[in-house]
Amino acid sequence: MSMAPSNLDDNGHNNVDWSHVQTSEQSHIQPLPFTQLDSFENDNSELPNFSPFGSTGTEDFLQYIFPSPQDAMMPLSPSQNLSGIATEANPPQDVADLDKGPSQAADPSPPALLQLNAMLHENSARYKQRIREKGINSVFFDACISLFFSQFNPTFPIMHEATWKLKSTGPFLLLNMVAIGSLFLGNSDAISKGELLWEIAQAAASTQWNYSYELTLRHVAGDYPNTQIVGCALLGQVYAMMSKSAKLRHMAQTLHGWALSWARTLGMFDLTLRGLEGLPDRAQTTQAKHAAWQQWADVEMQRRIVCGLFVVDAQLARYARGVPLGRHVSNPLHCIASDAIFTASTPEAWISQMEEALEDTPTFREIFLTLFRTRSACTLPQLSPFSTLVLLEGFQALISESNAAGAGTVGTPSQLEIIDALGHIQQSCLARLGDTIDAVELRIRWHTLCIDAITDSVQLFRNICNTSQKIFCIGQGLPGTRSDIKSWTRSAEARAALLHANTIQHLAQRLHLGRAHALSMPAAVFASATIYYAFFGLGDHEIRIPARYECKDVHAYMFSKARALDTQAAQKSSTLHDYLLGRPVKSDYRTVNLRQGLYQCQIILRTMASQWGIAKDMLDILVSWTSTTRTSDIE
Repeated sequence: MSMAPSNLDDNGHNNVDWSHVQTSEQSHIQPLPFTQLDSFENDNSELPNFSPFGSTGTEDFLQYIFPSPQDAMMPLSPSQNLSGIATEANPPQDVADLDKGPSQAADPSPPALLQLNAMLHENSARYKQRIREKGINSVFFDACISLFFSQFNPTFPIMHEATWKLKSTGPFLLLNMVAIGSLFLGNSDAISKGELLWEIAQAAASTQWNYSYELTLRHVAGDYPNTQIVGCALLGQVYAMMSKSAKLRHMAQTLHGWALSWARTLGMFDLTLRGLEGLPDRAQTTQAKHAAWQQWADVEMQRRIVCGLFVVDAQLARYARGVPLGRHVSNPLHCIASDAIFTASTPEAWISQMEEALEDTPTFREIFLTLFRTRSACTLPQLSPFSTLVLLEGFQALISESNAAGAGTVGTPSQLEIIDALGHIQQSCLARLGDTIDAVELRIRWHTLCIDAITDSVQLFRNICNTSQKIFCIGQGLPGTRSDIKSWTRSAEARAALLHANTIQHLAQRLHLGRAHALSMPAAVFASATIYYAFFGLGDHEIRIPARYECKDVHAYMFSKARALDTQAAQKSSTLHDYLLGRPVKSDYRTVNLRQGLYQCQIILRTMASQWGIAKDMLDILVSWTSTTRTSDIE
């Protein structure tokens, strides 16, 4: 999004300073000043040495982000010599003439170009001044980069920390990394600084992608500019999607499609899988092994960045209650490398882990085919947590398509097929992850998907809220009526959703402070709270649920009910069966206090709100729900 500065004084007159606009004897067409990287044109040139690249001041930091204009001038060719550029024979047109209509100005284009040039220079100067005023310096920069790798990257592992170098990172990508890292400093001043840097990155990148591509190709990324360009887009979308600003969230929902288009244009969907034959021999020099490691890391990061785009695409579709832009189930990329390979800290450790890995890694498309074609239990290869997350977000994409359509559509699996495939992935992938933090996060995501597969929790929230809100479906009209909420809470679907909601709450409480910020976590906890409040708002403050049950039995009942079949799960008289049918649960149960559950969800969201601003908006809604004095608030 381009930033057009205002050049009007208090009286509404245009006060553009033309003194810095060059004449044709010096004529150059300048790109946006904050996208210029040519000051580092020499391959052996050094970037400013700020920590962990050194300890320098704000001016050195600005020199990297805003290289001096004269270093990046692009001379006009004879065919580009515009007659309207100011010369002795063609003096600059008075600014006031710009207000005249086309009929009063012989050639309005060149003065408009001059004005645009001046605006860009002023915009750059204004950003520099704002950076100085906020005290953004190398110390802040270093802290944010460190937090990006220590706090954010473990939950969304797209950057290869072991081979990452400042000199190989373009300003657009770097600014987004700093902006995300600033969220983990935990104070409003740092967040304000990070948002300014994000704004600069987006203003530059969204208007200068072609120029950025050429410079990145020539100076920064060697043969791998894709990581810079699409990585910048991905991290920018993540920042906007999780922002407290409804405007930024709306922007993320509206504009995220171009990142997938860039990835496709740059050939990132055609990445080949590097097998053992590409590994360097252990007898080779350290330099040769490191070069091979770096080359592998570049390709692996590209694969992870595209997978990250699919993750964000699915989550944005849910927030918008629309359809995803990517075709998740036909994703041609191979599953990404294991954590052990990706986190190897030396070339030797990387070679060892690669030798132990499976050489024939399936594509995501092949895994989806297996999940949906198998009616009985299926066996999948051991997948990394991030690959599993990509699969789960593929289910979110399918669910969003189904919910947006409101009925069956060509190429979209039915609700029963989705629930069945979710059961396969739970048994084949999640059950093998153990009790790690990654496993807890993925199980929370899985239970959220089960809720959305059973009922549209976003639409349920809108029916409950029935007022203007800026979390979901921004720009869409208000839903119709709440009248069907009471009947919904008496259904087996609602009771099954309540079981998943209760599990989400308890799993989220197990996450420690340092790992409570997975991108899907705020929405998961809010979905749990929405299910709670659907019952609580109708006066059900306590509900008995089975003390022990398995999700496959819950889903088996859902299947038997829909298919009118008498399965074993539906036939046997059990606590679970009685609960789903709405009968009194008299034994082997535990009681869920819905108000207490809503309070617990508030605590969890308050923890997340220090990083993700969207969690603060969700928290405010939960506070309003629990502060009501009415016993039947949505009846």
